[in-house]
Amino acid sequence: MEGAATVIPTPSASLPRPQQDGPGAVLRFPSATASLAPSVPVTAVPATDTVYLSKKLTTVQDLDSFVHSDTFDTLISFVQRLGSAVHGVKTTDSVLISPVVEKSVKMLEASLQWIDEILPSESISRFGNVAFRTWHARLVENATKDVTELFDAAGCTERTDVKVGELVEYLLHSFGDVQRIDYGTGHETHFAAFMLCGEKLGLYTSADYPAMVTRIFATYLNVMRKLQVTYWLEPAGSHGVWGLDDYHFLIFLWGAGQLVDHKHLTPNSINQRDTVEAMHKDYLYFAGIHFVNQVKTEALPWHSPMLYDISAVKTWQKVFEGLVKMYRAEVLSKQPIMQHFLFGTLLPFTPVSSPSDRESEHAGHGHAHAHGTLPDCCISHIPSVFAAKLEQQKKIPFD
Repeated sequence: MEGAATVIPTPSASLPRPQQDGPGAVLRFPSATASLAPSVPVTAVPATDTVYLSKKLTTVQDLDSFVHSDTFDTLISFVQRLGSAVHGVKTTDSVLISPVVEKSVKMLEASLQWIDEILPSESISRFGNVAFRTWHARLVENATKDVTELFDAAGCTERTDVKVGELVEYLLHSFGDVQRIDYGTGHETHFAAFMLCGEKLGLYTSADYPAMVTRIFATYLNVMRKLQVTYWLEPAGSHGVWGLDDYHFLIFLWGAGQLVDHKHLTPNSINQRDTVEAMHKDYLYFAGIHFVNQVKTEALPWHSPMLYDISAVKTWQKVFEGLVKMYRAEVLSKQPIMQHFLFGTLLPFTPVSSPSDRESEHAGHGHAHAHGTLPDCCISHIPSVFAAKLEQQKKIPFD
Protein backbone atom coordinates (compact mmCIF):
# COMPACT_ATOMS: atom_id res chain seq x y z
CA MET A 1 0.00 0.00 0.00
CA GLU A 2 2.94 2.30 0.64
CA GLY A 3 3.42 4.70 -2.24
CA ALA A 4 -0.18 4.45 -3.46
CA ALA A 5 -0.97 8.12 -3.27
CA THR A 6 -4.44 9.44 -2.70
CA VAL A 7 -4.57 12.55 -4.88
CA ILE A 8 -7.09 15.37 -4.71
CA PRO A 9 -8.71 15.64 -8.12
CA THR A 10 -10.39 18.76 -9.39
CA PRO A 11 -14.02 18.43 -8.23
CA SER A 12 -15.38 20.90 -10.77
CA ALA A 13 -13.37 19.75 -13.79
CA SER A 14 -16.22 17.81 -15.42
CA LEU A 15 -19.13 19.91 -14.22
CA PRO A 16 -21.42 21.96 -16.47
CA ARG A 17 -20.37 25.56 -16.92
CA PRO A 18 -21.81 27.49 -13.95
CA GLN A 19 -23.92 30.62 -13.99
CA GLN A 20 -23.00 33.74 -12.06
CA ASP A 21 -25.18 34.94 -9.19
CA GLY A 22 -23.25 38.18 -8.70
CA PRO A 23 -19.78 39.68 -8.39
CA GLY A 24 -17.54 37.43 -6.33
CA ALA A 25 -20.36 35.00 -5.60
CA VAL A 26 -20.13 31.24 -5.43
CA LEU A 27 -21.17 29.89 -8.80
CA ARG A 28 -24.22 27.68 -9.19
CA PHE A 29 -24.57 24.61 -11.35
CA PRO A 30 -28.30 24.49 -12.22
CA SER A 31 -27.84 22.10 -15.13
CA ALA A 32 -26.46 19.51 -12.71
CA THR A 33 -30.04 18.70 -11.71
CA ALA A 34 -32.00 19.72 -14.77
CA SER A 35 -31.15 16.58 -16.75
CA LEU A 36 -31.51 14.02 -13.98
CA ALA A 37 -33.62 10.91 -13.85
CA PRO A 38 -36.47 10.75 -11.26
CA SER A 39 -35.35 12.06 -7.90
CA VAL A 40 -34.15 9.87 -5.08
CA PRO A 41 -36.65 9.80 -2.20
CA VAL A 42 -35.39 11.61 0.87
CA THR A 43 -35.25 9.49 4.00
CA ALA A 44 -35.09 10.73 7.55
CA VAL A 45 -31.78 10.37 9.33
CA PRO A 46 -32.28 7.70 12.01
CA ALA A 47 -31.48 8.71 15.56
CA THR A 48 -28.97 6.62 17.45
CA ASP A 49 -30.14 4.80 20.56
CA THR A 50 -27.48 6.36 22.74
CA VAL A 51 -26.01 9.85 22.52
CA TYR A 52 -22.42 9.95 23.73
CA LEU A 53 -21.52 13.57 22.96
CA SER A 54 -23.25 16.84 23.75
CA LYS A 55 -22.96 20.59 23.16
CA LYS A 56 -21.70 22.60 26.11
CA LEU A 57 -20.81 26.08 24.88
CA THR A 58 -24.15 27.82 25.28
CA THR A 59 -22.95 31.07 26.88
CA VAL A 60 -19.97 33.39 26.56
CA GLN A 61 -18.83 32.15 29.97
CA ASP A 62 -18.82 28.58 28.63
CA LEU A 63 -16.70 29.68 25.69
CA ASP A 64 -14.33 31.47 28.06
CA SER A 65 -13.95 28.25 30.06
CA PHE A 66 -13.27 26.29 26.89
CA VAL A 67 -10.66 28.72 25.53
CA HIS A 68 -8.69 28.34 28.78
CA SER A 69 -9.12 24.57 29.03
CA ASP A 70 -6.89 21.56 28.44
CA THR A 71 -9.23 20.42 25.65
CA PHE A 72 -8.68 23.68 23.76
CA ASP A 73 -4.91 23.28 24.13
CA THR A 74 -5.14 19.65 23.02
CA LEU A 75 -7.02 20.59 19.85
CA ILE A 76 -4.69 23.40 18.80
CA SER A 77 -1.62 21.31 19.65
CA PHE A 78 -2.90 18.45 17.48
CA VAL A 79 -3.48 20.82 14.56
CA GLN A 80 0.05 22.19 14.94
CA ARG A 81 1.63 18.73 15.18
CA LEU A 82 0.02 17.54 11.98
CA GLY A 83 1.04 20.72 10.18
CA SER A 84 4.64 20.33 11.34
CA ALA A 85 4.65 16.64 10.35
CA VAL A 86 4.09 17.46 6.68
CA HIS A 87 6.83 20.07 6.27
CA GLY A 88 8.33 19.31 2.86
CA VAL A 89 5.84 16.50 2.16
CA LYS A 90 3.79 16.59 -1.05
CA THR A 91 0.27 15.22 -1.13
CA THR A 92 1.48 12.80 -3.80
CA ASP A 93 4.64 11.68 -1.95
CA SER A 94 5.03 8.13 -0.69
CA VAL A 95 4.39 8.03 3.06
CA LEU A 96 3.94 5.29 5.64
CA ILE A 97 0.48 3.73 5.19
CA SER A 98 -0.58 1.75 8.25
CA PRO A 99 -3.54 -0.67 8.12
CA VAL A 100 -5.79 1.78 9.99
CA VAL A 101 -4.86 4.61 7.61
CA GLU A 102 -5.63 2.35 4.66
CA LYS A 103 -9.00 1.42 6.19
CA SER A 104 -9.77 5.08 6.94
CA VAL A 105 -9.15 6.06 3.32
CA LYS A 106 -11.27 3.18 2.02
CA MET A 107 -14.10 4.23 4.35
CA LEU A 108 -14.02 7.76 2.93
CA GLU A 109 -13.68 6.56 -0.66
CA ALA A 110 -16.81 4.44 -0.18
CA SER A 111 -18.73 7.54 0.94
CA LEU A 112 -17.42 9.32 -2.16
CA GLN A 113 -18.87 6.59 -4.35
CA TRP A 114 -22.28 7.04 -2.73
CA ILE A 115 -22.48 10.54 -4.19
CA ASP A 116 -22.42 9.01 -7.69
CA GLU A 117 -25.16 6.59 -6.67
CA ILE A 118 -27.44 9.14 -4.96
CA LEU A 119 -28.40 11.64 -7.64
CA PRO A 120 -29.45 15.17 -6.71
CA SER A 121 -33.17 15.66 -6.38
CA GLU A 122 -35.00 17.20 -9.35
CA SER A 123 -36.54 19.69 -6.95
CA ILE A 124 -34.48 22.78 -7.73
CA SER A 125 -33.58 24.77 -4.64
CA ARG A 126 -31.18 27.65 -4.26
CA PHE A 127 -30.29 26.56 -0.72
CA GLY A 128 -29.09 22.98 -0.84
CA ASN A 129 -30.33 19.81 -2.48
CA VAL A 130 -32.39 17.52 -0.26
CA ALA A 131 -30.72 14.41 -1.68
CA PHE A 132 -27.85 15.23 0.69
CA ARG A 133 -30.06 13.87 3.46
CA THR A 134 -30.24 10.52 1.68
CA TRP A 135 -26.45 10.47 1.41
CA HIS A 136 -26.10 11.34 5.09
CA ALA A 137 -28.59 8.64 6.06
CA ARG A 138 -26.33 6.10 4.38
CA LEU A 139 -23.40 7.54 6.33
CA VAL A 140 -25.35 6.98 9.55
CA GLU A 141 -26.20 3.42 8.55
CA ASN A 142 -22.56 2.49 7.97
CA ALA A 143 -20.76 4.58 10.60
CA THR A 144 -20.74 2.13 13.53
CA LYS A 145 -19.53 -0.74 11.34
CA ASP A 146 -16.87 1.42 9.74
CA VAL A 147 -15.53 2.76 13.03
CA THR A 148 -15.50 -0.73 14.54
CA GLU A 149 -13.42 -1.88 11.58
CA LEU A 150 -10.94 0.92 12.30
CA PHE A 151 -10.41 -0.59 15.76
CA ASP A 152 -9.88 -3.99 14.12
CA ALA A 153 -7.42 -2.56 11.58
CA ALA A 154 -5.41 -0.95 14.38
CA GLY A 155 -5.41 -4.18 16.38
CA CYS A 156 -7.13 -2.37 19.24
CA THR A 157 -9.06 -4.94 21.28
CA GLU A 158 -9.94 -2.68 24.22
CA ARG A 159 -12.90 -1.02 22.58
CA THR A 160 -16.10 -0.12 24.37
CA ASP A 161 -19.47 1.15 23.26
CA VAL A 162 -18.52 4.59 24.57
CA LYS A 163 -15.25 4.71 22.63
CA VAL A 164 -16.90 3.57 19.41
CA GLY A 165 -19.92 5.77 20.02
CA GLU A 166 -17.91 8.95 20.52
CA LEU A 167 -15.85 8.36 17.39
CA VAL A 168 -19.03 7.66 15.41
CA GLU A 169 -20.63 10.91 16.52
CA TYR A 170 -17.56 12.97 15.66
CA LEU A 171 -17.53 11.33 12.23
CA LEU A 172 -21.22 11.95 11.61
CA HIS A 173 -20.87 15.65 12.46
CA SER A 174 -17.92 16.09 10.08
CA PHE A 175 -19.85 16.29 6.82
CA GLY A 176 -22.36 19.06 7.34
CA ASP A 177 -25.76 19.65 8.91
CA VAL A 178 -28.38 17.29 7.55
CA GLN A 179 -31.31 19.63 8.27
CA ARG A 180 -29.83 22.92 7.10
CA ILE A 181 -27.82 21.24 4.30
CA ASP A 182 -24.82 23.39 5.07
CA TYR A 183 -21.16 22.95 5.96
CA GLY A 184 -18.50 25.07 7.60
CA THR A 185 -15.31 25.14 9.63
CA GLY A 186 -17.13 23.74 12.65
CA HIS A 187 -17.81 20.52 10.75
CA GLU A 188 -14.22 20.45 9.54
CA THR A 189 -13.13 20.83 13.18
CA HIS A 190 -15.23 17.81 14.09
CA PHE A 191 -13.23 15.78 11.55
CA ALA A 192 -10.02 17.00 13.15
CA ALA A 193 -11.52 15.92 16.50
CA PHE A 194 -12.33 12.52 14.97
CA MET A 195 -8.67 12.02 14.04
CA LEU A 196 -7.47 13.40 17.39
CA CYS A 197 -9.73 11.04 19.33
CA GLY A 198 -8.54 8.20 17.10
CA GLU A 199 -5.01 8.99 18.26
CA LYS A 200 -6.10 9.21 21.91
CA LEU A 201 -7.62 5.72 21.57
CA GLY A 202 -4.48 4.29 20.00
CA LEU A 203 -5.84 3.87 16.47
CA TYR A 204 -3.38 6.36 14.99
CA THR A 205 0.14 7.14 16.14
CA SER A 206 2.57 9.98 15.46
CA ALA A 207 4.06 7.84 12.68
CA ASP A 208 0.71 8.22 10.90
CA TYR A 209 0.73 12.03 10.96
CA PRO A 210 1.94 12.59 7.38
CA ALA A 211 -0.62 10.11 6.06
CA MET A 212 -3.36 11.59 8.23
CA VAL A 213 -2.91 14.85 6.31
CA THR A 214 -1.96 13.68 2.82
CA ARG A 215 -4.20 10.59 2.68
CA ILE A 216 -7.03 10.71 5.24
CA PHE A 217 -7.67 14.47 5.30
CA ALA A 218 -7.00 14.79 1.56
CA THR A 219 -9.60 12.11 0.83
CA TYR A 220 -12.03 13.76 3.26
CA LEU A 221 -11.56 17.01 1.32
CA ASN A 222 -12.29 15.13 -1.87
CA VAL A 223 -15.57 13.92 -0.39
CA MET A 224 -16.50 17.37 0.89
CA ARG A 225 -15.78 19.17 -2.38
CA LYS A 226 -17.94 16.70 -4.27
CA LEU A 227 -20.73 17.02 -1.68
CA GLN A 228 -20.55 20.81 -1.89
CA VAL A 229 -20.77 20.87 -5.67
CA THR A 230 -23.28 18.01 -6.12
CA TYR A 231 -25.74 18.90 -3.36
CA TRP A 232 -25.02 22.66 -3.16
CA LEU A 233 -24.16 22.65 0.54
CA GLU A 234 -24.49 26.19 1.84
CA PRO A 235 -21.60 27.78 3.75
CA ALA A 236 -22.46 27.53 7.46
CA GLY A 237 -22.13 30.95 9.05
CA SER A 238 -19.70 31.97 6.32
CA HIS A 239 -17.39 34.90 6.87
CA GLY A 240 -17.89 35.61 3.18
CA VAL A 241 -15.15 37.42 1.36
CA TRP A 242 -13.20 38.16 4.54
CA GLY A 243 -12.78 34.49 5.35
CA LEU A 244 -10.21 32.17 3.80
CA ASP A 245 -12.72 29.90 2.11
CA ASP A 246 -16.49 29.51 2.20
CA TYR A 247 -16.13 26.07 3.76
CA HIS A 248 -12.59 25.14 4.87
CA PHE A 249 -9.67 26.37 6.93
CA LEU A 250 -7.40 23.41 7.65
CA ILE A 251 -6.68 22.85 3.96
CA PHE A 252 -4.74 26.12 4.07
CA LEU A 253 -3.19 25.64 7.51
CA TRP A 254 -1.88 22.13 6.84
CA GLY A 255 -1.21 23.12 3.23
CA ALA A 256 1.06 25.92 4.43
CA GLY A 257 2.81 23.35 6.62
CA GLN A 258 3.64 21.31 3.52
CA LEU A 259 5.29 24.34 1.89
CA VAL A 260 7.54 25.48 4.74
CA ASP A 261 11.09 26.01 3.43
CA HIS A 262 10.10 25.25 -0.17
CA LYS A 263 12.96 26.34 -2.41
CA HIS A 264 10.93 27.82 -5.23
CA LEU A 265 7.26 28.29 -4.31
CA THR A 266 6.44 31.38 -2.26
CA PRO A 267 3.14 32.62 -0.79
CA ASN A 268 2.91 34.98 -3.77
CA SER A 269 2.92 31.99 -6.14
CA ILE A 270 -0.83 31.57 -5.57
CA ASN A 271 -1.38 34.60 -7.81
CA GLN A 272 0.12 32.78 -10.79
CA ARG A 273 -2.65 30.65 -12.28
CA ASP A 274 -0.24 28.43 -14.23
CA THR A 275 1.60 27.64 -11.01
CA VAL A 276 -1.65 26.88 -9.19
CA GLU A 277 -2.69 24.57 -12.02
CA ALA A 278 0.64 22.76 -11.92
CA MET A 279 0.89 22.45 -8.12
CA HIS A 280 -2.66 21.80 -6.90
CA LYS A 281 -2.29 18.02 -6.86
CA ASP A 282 0.95 18.19 -4.89
CA TYR A 283 0.06 20.76 -2.22
CA LEU A 284 -3.17 21.27 -0.29
CA TYR A 285 -2.76 25.05 -0.19
CA PHE A 286 -2.68 25.22 -3.97
CA ALA A 287 -5.59 22.75 -4.12
CA GLY A 288 -7.61 25.19 -2.03
CA ILE A 289 -6.72 28.12 -4.30
CA HIS A 290 -7.44 26.02 -7.38
CA PHE A 291 -10.94 25.18 -6.15
CA VAL A 292 -11.67 28.81 -5.31
CA ASN A 293 -10.51 29.86 -8.77
CA GLN A 294 -12.79 27.24 -10.31
CA VAL A 295 -16.00 28.16 -8.51
CA LYS A 296 -15.77 31.93 -8.04
CA THR A 297 -15.80 34.81 -10.45
CA GLU A 298 -13.55 37.84 -10.58
CA ALA A 299 -9.94 37.90 -9.36
CA LEU A 300 -8.63 36.58 -6.04
CA PRO A 301 -8.28 40.07 -4.45
CA TRP A 302 -11.98 40.68 -5.07
CA HIS A 303 -13.65 37.54 -3.76
CA SER A 304 -10.94 36.29 -1.35
CA PRO A 305 -9.01 39.34 -0.10
CA MET A 306 -7.73 37.51 2.98
CA LEU A 307 -6.06 34.84 0.86
CA TYR A 308 -4.70 37.56 -1.38
CA ASP A 309 -3.33 39.51 1.60
CA ILE A 310 -1.63 36.39 2.94
CA SER A 311 0.16 36.02 -0.39
CA ALA A 312 2.21 39.11 0.54
CA VAL A 313 3.70 37.35 3.58
CA LYS A 314 7.38 36.62 2.97
CA THR A 315 7.71 32.99 4.03
CA TRP A 316 5.53 29.89 4.34
CA GLN A 317 6.73 29.50 7.94
CA LYS A 318 5.12 32.84 8.80
CA VAL A 319 1.99 31.84 6.88
CA PHE A 320 1.80 28.57 8.84
CA GLU A 321 2.30 30.28 12.19
CA GLY A 322 -0.19 33.01 11.30
CA LEU A 323 -2.84 30.50 10.25
CA VAL A 324 -2.42 28.61 13.53
CA LYS A 325 -3.08 31.89 15.38
CA MET A 326 -6.01 32.63 13.09
CA TYR A 327 -7.52 29.16 13.59
CA ARG A 328 -7.24 29.63 17.33
CA ALA A 329 -8.91 33.07 17.21
CA GLU A 330 -11.37 32.80 14.31
CA VAL A 331 -12.54 29.19 14.63
CA LEU A 332 -11.88 27.66 18.05
CA SER A 333 -12.63 30.92 19.90
CA LYS A 334 -15.79 31.92 18.02
CA GLN A 335 -19.13 31.28 19.67
CA PRO A 336 -21.20 30.95 16.46
CA ILE A 337 -18.91 28.09 15.40
CA MET A 338 -18.04 26.39 18.68
CA GLN A 339 -21.54 26.50 20.18
CA HIS A 340 -22.18 23.42 18.02
CA PHE A 341 -19.00 21.58 19.02
CA LEU A 342 -19.50 18.25 20.79
CA PHE A 343 -17.80 17.12 24.01
CA GLY A 344 -17.51 13.73 25.67
CA THR A 345 -15.06 11.66 27.67
CA LEU A 346 -12.24 11.94 25.11
CA LEU A 347 -12.58 15.71 24.70
CA PRO A 348 -14.23 16.83 27.95
CA PHE A 349 -15.66 20.21 28.87
CA THR A 350 -15.14 21.43 32.43
CA PRO A 351 -16.85 24.72 33.25
CA VAL A 352 -15.17 27.01 35.76
CA SER A 353 -17.12 27.56 38.96
CA SER A 354 -16.68 31.34 38.90
CA PRO A 355 -16.38 32.61 35.35
CA SER A 356 -14.18 35.67 34.98
CA ASP A 357 -15.36 38.87 33.41
CA ARG A 358 -12.73 38.83 30.68
CA GLU A 359 -13.24 41.29 27.90
CA SER A 360 -15.02 39.73 24.96
CA GLU A 361 -16.46 40.95 21.71
CA HIS A 362 -19.55 39.00 22.66
CA ALA A 363 -19.71 40.00 26.33
CA GLY A 364 -23.03 40.97 27.80
CA HIS A 365 -25.32 38.25 26.54
CA GLY A 366 -25.79 34.50 26.43
CA HIS A 367 -25.08 33.05 23.06
CA ALA A 368 -27.07 29.99 22.10
CA HIS A 369 -28.89 30.57 18.82
CA ALA A 370 -31.46 28.50 17.05
CA HIS A 371 -30.21 26.43 14.14
CA GLY A 372 -30.68 28.05 10.78
CA THR A 373 -30.70 31.62 12.08
CA LEU A 374 -28.37 34.49 11.24
CA PRO A 375 -28.01 36.33 14.58
CA ASP A 376 -27.29 40.04 14.25
CA CYS A 377 -24.87 39.86 17.17
CA CYS A 378 -22.54 37.44 15.44
CA ILE A 379 -22.79 37.65 11.68
CA SER A 380 -22.29 40.78 9.66
CA HIS A 381 -25.01 41.58 7.15
CA ILE A 382 -22.87 44.06 5.22
CA PRO A 383 -23.03 43.09 1.52
CA SER A 384 -19.85 41.24 0.65
CA VAL A 385 -18.93 43.66 -2.13
CA PHE A 386 -18.59 46.44 0.42
CA ALA A 387 -17.25 44.26 3.20
CA ALA A 388 -14.29 43.34 1.03
CA LYS A 389 -13.12 46.94 0.92
CA LEU A 390 -13.72 47.48 4.63
CA GLU A 391 -11.93 44.33 5.70
CA GLN A 392 -8.86 44.91 3.55
CA GLN A 393 -7.71 47.41 6.15
CA LYS A 394 -7.75 44.87 8.99
CA LYS A 395 -4.40 43.61 10.25
CA ILE A 396 -3.84 39.89 9.82
CA PRO A 397 -1.73 37.86 12.32
CA PHE A 398 1.24 37.07 10.09
CA ASP A 399 3.89 39.46 11.40
